[in-house]
Order: sequence, then C-alpha cells, then structure tokens
Amino acid sequence: MSRVKPQSRSQVRAQGEQKMNTIATIIKNSTLSLAEISRRLIIAGHKADASYVGRIARGEVMPSVELGMDIADILGVDPRLIEWRPEEVSK
Repeated sequence: MSRVKPQSRSQVRAQGEQKMNTIATIIKNSTLSLAEISRRLIIAGHKADASYVGRIARGEVMPSVELGMDIADILGVDPRLIEWRPEEVSK
C-alpha cells in the first residue's frame, strides 16, 4: 500500500514557484506571440487573454495546473513538465 508523503507549506510553495518559472520560460522561449498563445488557449476553453498570458510569462501570476499543461501542449513541450503531484512513498 502506498501513501502520499506529507509536505510542508514551504516545500509546496517552492515546488509551485519552480513550475511557474518553468511555464514562464516556456512562453518566453516560444516563437508564437502572446496573442497567438492566447487565441489557442481560448479555443481550448480557457479564459486567457494576451495580457494574462504576458503576466504568466513575467511570473506575476501562477496559472492552474490545467492551464499550464495546455500552454506546454500548445507550445510543443511535454506537459508532464508542468503537472506536479506529491511524491508517493511505499509503506
């Protein structure tokens, strides 16, 4: 039987900030404009205008896991870089 290893708030926050920085880097390194990324996210069902995508790229806001995974998918990056789950530990 496996259980989820408890994490401190600081560990969870650091993990989230690392993923946010990864998403920001992916957007910054993209050849697509913020408007084009936004257009594709809107088609995918998100409410993400170009200014919001820009705020994500600057690291001002943290997108949801689903939005981050869709950004990675749109830009041709493996979405597993964005998805994070607590480490499972065998008992």
